[in-house]
Amino acid sequence: MICTNADTKLINEIMRDFTNITKIAAIFVNNRGKVLSQEYNFSPFCKIVRRNPIYAKRCNQCDLYGGLDATKELSSCPYRCHMGLIDFSVPIMKD
Repeated sequence: MICTNADTKLINEIMRDFTNITKIAAIFVNNRGKVLSQEYNFSPFCKIVRRNPIYAKRCNQCDLYGGLDATKELSSCPYRCHMGLIDFSVPIMKD
């Protein structure tokens, strides 16, 4: 999905509100794994892990693969990240 700055701004606003209400952690990545949002409600553990460049690369790969699976299935998809935590992805489709 190609996101304009307006798309990214709107998605960030929605994610901010969603994560504030649900207390669920969230991040928005495109179909190439590029992070297009802030890290919302990440646990202290995940913040520490993502500060390490080697682990952060693995986190980004998990974000990408989870997103690709969700897009392929057109549904939310649970998966286990490289640190053993249960995560899930939800596809966001434009048009």
